[in-house]
Amino acid sequence: MPLRLVALDEGPDITIDRPMVIVGRHPQCDARLDSIRVSRRHCCMTHTDNNALFVRDLGSTNGIRINGQRVEEGRIEVGDELAIAHIRFRLDDGSADQSTLAGSIRDSAPVHHPPSPADPAPSPAPAPSPPSASGLPSWNLPLGSTDENPLAAAVRHLLPPEVAERCKIQVIVQMSPEAEPVAAASESSANSNRCQPDSSL
Repeated sequence: MPLRLVALDEGPDITIDRPMVIVGRHPQCDARLDSIRVSRRHCCMTHTDNNALFVRDLGSTNGIRINGQRVEEGRIEVGDELAIAHIRFRLDDGSADQSTLAGSIRDSAPVHHPPSPADPAPSPAPAPSPPSASGLPSWNLPLGSTDENPLAAAVRHLLPPEVAERCKIQVIVQMSPEAEPVAAASESSANSNRCQPDSSL
């Protein structure tokens, strides 16, 4: 992973992804810092061994500082601070990001703890009562009830238990008036047809 200068106050991060990186205000610089206090070609930096950078001032007006000390050139290592004019950076090799990412993945993973001896055992689900005299389960019947209308018991069985326990269910059966028998209707129709004038005459 390439080294990176992480901006501490303002400005973009600078990734050192080539043998030499020129930093300045000019649009053709490898890393552009848009500030009037940064010279057009302010400094250049190159890789050294062991994840370090060698930085050289290119005759800028406001100079460079390594860990607060103004220098013409110098070496910075991971964790050191580099100031280009007034813009401060910290050299990072990406290992902090990797550890943070690994930590976040580890923290987000579900943790399964074995049950402690002090933890109470989970209570088993209540078993339904044997069927009532109506042949339907009576475990949803109100407290003190021994039996109820089979239709009411069927309706109670469809309700959530917490609702069914508080309900008194009454089933009202309403039948519509009986329709005229088909035979009678057809006979009436035949009689009415016989009363019609004969169009064949």
